[in-house]
Amino acid sequence: MTTESQALDAFASEARAFRRWVTGDERAPMDAPTALRRVTALFSAALALPPTDALEVSDEEELDVHAEELARVAERTKLLPFSYYSQVLDPHDFFLAPPPDAQTPEEPGVADLLDDIRDIHLDVARGLMLLDAHRRDDAHWHWAFSFRTHWGRHAASAIHALQWYVTR
Repeated sequence: MTTESQALDAFASEARAFRRWVTGDERAPMDAPTALRRVTALFSAALALPPTDALEVSDEEELDVHAEELARVAERTKLLPFSYYSQVLDPHDFFLAPPPDAQTPEEPGVADLLDDIRDIHLDVARGLMLLDAHRRDDAHWHWAFSFRTHWGRHAASAIHALQWYVTR
């Protein structure tokens, strides 16, 4: 059985691997199959994060990822084979849809894989910065909260788009 500490360590390991890949510090290619593996591994590790009792990060200090790292990520993600893809924002809207005679049916939107990868990177990197500052509980809270509210949705959408691309 995996302890809470082991699950957090496993996530931190996947987060570091994702960060090394997306920044180019690891020589793995920036292609669809590798992106699918990296995002899926990170998503899976996040699902195993234990719940946290913390209500928020203990220090209000905003952690900024260095501009140089953000620029490297922006350049690297441009190597991905596609950027835009179709997306339905809330898949449960089908059940809440207006009657068939309504004038405004639900339309799919456009999502951006490059934005997905960059947003995932930013949230994950900020958690790593907390962890590296010996703020383990804050890193745990940040990763769990940002997964539920932000980067988890980007990751799920990216996985769907990448899977379709890789298997077509």
